[in-house]
Amino acid sequence: MTIYFLILFGFLGLGVVGWVLFHRWRAGGQILMAIGCIGAFTLLARQLYLNVFMSSPRTPDRYHAVVAYMMGHQVAGELGDQRGQVMVILPPESTVKSDVLDTLFDNFARVLAPFSGLELKQAALRPVTDPAKNGATSLDAFEQAIGVAPNALAYVSFAGAPTALEKLSLFKKENPPALFVYDPTGGNNWAEPLKKRLIRRVIVARPQLAPTKGKAMAASPDELFQRYFLWATPETADEIAEQLRDR
Repeated sequence: MTIYFLILFGFLGLGVVGWVLFHRWRAGGQILMAIGCIGAFTLLARQLYLNVFMSSPRTPDRYHAVVAYMMGHQVAGELGDQRGQVMVILPPESTVKSDVLDTLFDNFARVLAPFSGLELKQAALRPVTDPAKNGATSLDAFEQAIGVAPNALAYVSFAGAPTALEKLSLFKKENPPALFVYDPTGGNNWAEPLKKRLIRRVIVARPQLAPTKGKAMAASPDELFQRYFLWATPETADEIAEQLRDR
């Protein structure tokens, strides 16, 4: 877009120069004004065409919205009558599209909006720099995100769980905060901590089930969730982790 404006201002500048020169050099001034005006109008017409006629409305991201919706209701059901901060941990901004991050946080926040005692904070994880760990959730990055709200009532991770999760500082407290996890990676770092009840609930995608890109998802949030996701509890952690390993 910066290049677009530079070119546009260049054509407008030619038109101004032509207007200034018009009384001293009539033919040259007319040529410069014509080039400037034609060029500027052509650019504006092209931009109008692209923005109005070629753009199509973005399909709502209901796949990620339903994750945030269900997670929000789970947190509200357990903590809605309490007061404190709820820390939302998002995937690294360099690994996920910004509209996905917005969908996750905005829909989660919308569900919790009626609960005035809960204050939301958010932080995106720092990207993993080691290529061998691409897609993994770093324990250090997770700890850094927790540091944004070290005394939160609960933490909600939409970025999975790191290995050795029990080493996080929040579990060294006498009364550890609640932790909820959505794991988009298909990993199972959450399984043991969930069985030990360090994590309250985990959402995972059903094995080999994902919506067709661009396909409308016309169903209620509960139906969509049942179709594409699973709730993992301490009692079902082993069973669901096994399903993910076999995918």
